Amino acid sequence: MEIYHFLKYNSDTIFNKLIEFRNNSITFCFDFEDSIQDILNPINTPSLKTKYRKLSETIIENNHKFISDFAIGIRINPNDSIEQRNDINCILNLSKHTKIKSILLPKTETREDIENLKKLLNEKQIKYFEIIPVIETVTGLKNLNEIIDKRISNVYKIAFGHCDLNLSCHNFPFVHQDNKEYWEWISQIVLIISTKKILFLNSPYQKLNDYSTFLVDNK
Repeated sequence: MEIYHFLKYNSDTIFNKLIEFRNNSITFCFDFEDSIQDILNPINTPSLKTKYRKLSETIIENNHKFISDFAIGIRINPNDSIEQRNDINCILNLSKHTKIKSILLPKTETREDIENLKKLLNEKQIKYFEIIPVIETVTGLKNLNEIIDKRISNVYKIAFGHCDLNLSCHNFPFVHQDNKEYWEWISQIVLIISTKKILFLNSPYQKLNDYSTFLVDNK
């Protein structure tokens, strides 16, 4: 099992505190996408993203002596956005202080989405291990076979984003892990990727404090 742990931009994000959790199965990720936005006043979102990109650079610079063995991942903004280009410039700065393992590409819908990102990364001569397409739209799910085409290098996993897929499907209320339809999505995805040796990263579970969810009903 592999774990992608998204870091908080606060005092908990000090890598000497995280060393005890470090192992080969954990990738520590910075999020430049959905978690950084002003939902009530979207006009503020670009400045927020700029602020937290700079903060991520400061965190890496201040902890560089602790992170040589850490796997670092970054969730960037979707293709064809100025925010993604700003993300790539930030990744370039981060890569001067640490190795970049994973770049998660939200709302991947076509093979070209991945190829376009690879082109931008290559232009900046950014080294990385993998690109992880995030499947979270109806179109992305429909085109999954194309997205994991073997001719695309550096794609070894896909991630699932069920909240955005709910939006794409116009579902309300949202379908979560406690709903049969959710697992029908998973079955559809696993059926496709299992033949191509692609690993699957499940969507985060949002009710970790609801212990009843984890009880097995033996009745």
